[in-house]
Amino acid sequence: MQSLREKQERRRREREQEEKELAEKMRLAEEKRRQEEEESKIRMEAQKQKREEERRKKQAMLADSLAGIVSLNSNIPNFILQKQEKQERNGKASMKNGKSKEEKEEAKRAYMALISQKPVVSQLLTNDLKIKIQQLHAHICKLEAVKYDLEKRHERQLYDVSEFPTVEKPPPIVHGTARPPPEWGRTENEELEQLRKIIEPHKYVEQVKVENARPPIEPIPLSVPGLQG
Repeated sequence: MQSLREKQERRRREREQEEKELAEKMRLAEEKRRQEEEESKIRMEAQKQKREEERRKKQAMLADSLAGIVSLNSNIPNFILQKQEKQERNGKASMKNGKSKEEKEEAKRAYMALISQKPVVSQLLTNDLKIKIQQLHAHICKLEAVKYDLEKRHERQLYDVSEFPTVEKPPPIVHGTARPPPEWGRTENEELEQLRKIIEPHKYVEQVKVENARPPIEPIPLSVPGLQG
């Protein structure tokens, strides 16, 4: 009986020790979980602040980019002037040259004030900001396309100048009533052919003979009253 009671007492102490160790382990696990939650919250807050800072930087960069663009919907010039467009531009240039110095300075200040305006991007909604970004991207793509076309055109012009021979201008044609000499040729120059058609006399060929045709009436001489003697 004594040995049995000692054995039970020993097992009770061992069970209490195991319970204490289990409680300590649970306490340490709970502390570790809380610490990890705190670290996760701190890390998420830092990431949120970082994203907010990056967003503000992007908005500032977008505002600077939009400030240099007067109109994103303006057509890109094709650098080819038609005859009517040339006349209009020449007229506009003459009107512009007719302005006074004060008017030119005023127009310059107005233009600089227009392109220097910075849009308030911070007050735009997310969808409006996306639309502005898309418009800016489209404008940049158009400018890149124009740049590429001009570079290729410049390369082609350099190739033409270096590889192709210089085309000599035809000699000037002297206009007059004399008939062009036959050694000039009859089909080489369209202008000569046109002059030859104008200068050469018309040839009339009578196809059907007319009988009993009367001769033309003789002209009546001019008579002025009071001057006849």
